[in-house]
Amino acid sequence: MCYYIGIEDLAANAMIEILEKKQKDGKSIESVLSVTLRDLEEYGA
Repeated sequence: MCYYIGIEDLAANAMIEILEKKQKDGKSIESVLSVTLRDLEEYGA
């Protein structure tokens, strides 16, 4: 059985996880509400 997952789903899940991690780490509100391309690249690595 195969499932199709679109790249937009993967990117959205990555962004949610990054934001949750930033919030748990106690980052300021401004940095919590932003996800940079570098953040996504590090997450993917």
